[in-house]
Amino acid sequence: MAESLRFQREYLASSNSESVVAKYSCLFNSHQRSREISLMFNGNSISVLSDGKAWLSSGVDTQAGA
Repeated sequence: MAESLRFQREYLASSNSESVVAKYSCLFNSHQRSREISLMFNGNSISVLSDGKAWLSSGVDTQAGA
């Protein structure tokens, strides 16, 4: 959804609509790419990544009560 909104904003603001459509061509086909979701644990916190980019990070102390 967020990518669709970015496309709409760029398309409306662009003087070269063809390049914007080409950039976001994945939005116009039926075989859209699935997101890759990952969880990373470093011993002190858990991070959630979406397509390799940090999406959510928790500063949970795993040593509490130990």
